[in-house]
Parts: sequence; C-alpha cells; structure tokens
Amino acid sequence: MTDLGQARQFAQTMTRLGEAHGVRTAAMITAMDTPLGRAVGNAVEVREALDVLGGCGPGDVRDLVIARAEAMLRLAGIGGDPAEALAGGRALDKFRDMIRAPGRRPQPAAARGRALGTVAAWRDGWSAAWTPGRPGWPHGAWEPGGHALAERCGRPPGHLPGQAR
Repeated sequence: MTDLGQARQFAQTMTRLGEAHGVRTAAMITAMDTPLGRAVGNAVEVREALDVLGGCGPGDVRDLVIARAEAMLRLAGIGGDPAEALAGGRALDKFRDMIRAPGRRPQPAAARGRALGTVAAWRDGWSAAWTPGRPGWPHGAWEPGGHALAERCGRPPGHLPGQAR
C-alpha cells in the first residue's frame, strides 16, 4: 500500500473488525519501502529475530519489536518492560519455553534451503530503499563484511543464539 490515507483507512477497518468480534485490537502503520534489519532470506531473518530476542540484533528491528510488544501488553492489561526482557535475554528464554512446551515438536531454528546460486553486488554497501511491487527486485539489505552481525552478537558465523559452541 503506497498511500497513507488508504493505510489509515485499512488500519481502522481491521481494528473495527477485531473489536466487533470481541478482540481488543490495535494497528500500527509502518514503512514498507525501506529495509528492516540486515538479513535477506528466511533462515537468516529467523537468525536475526533470535538475535533480537537474545538482546542483540539491529536497532530498527529491536525498536519495532518493543513498540509492538508494548501495544500488546497494553491491550492485555499486563505490565512489563519489553526492552528489559530483550536486553536481559528473558524474551529468548520464553521463546525456548514455548518451543519446548508439551505437545510441541521443536524444529531446527534456521533450516537451510537449497542454494540456487550467488548474486554478486556491483559495489559494497546496502539497500536504503526500494519501490514496492517491482517483481524480480531484491527485497532486503546486505551488510558489507558478511558476518559482522554474528560477530557483534558475540557468536561465530552460522552460530544460533543458545546453541552450544
């Protein structure tokens, strides 16, 4: 959606629908034309999400997670500090508890898909923005240095949060 007025109307409609069905509902309008985080692809995006839950990861993802968690806590009438839960690693611990709950079958945290090939960038850097809806264009951002995020989070490349070294 590229029009802010349409986005507001859509958010209001969705909120009214939820409320009409007895569900306390809130909507957030966020930009979808700039990258969020630094990862591109399912497995590495999952890894980046786990980094955020573990108190690390990109600030823009962390900020959005905190804003959404604060809204959910308000709707539920529950107190708590999402920023503290992330920083202290409690969010990742809770996620692990949910995965290990009775009746659940844990799956690998970041399954790897079959590589189809390599796309070489013509220069170092990252994507700052793109035009939504252009098929065939990359949807994400690349970080020079490859494994800098893993290194900033204090783990070797390919290592998942909570995984034995």
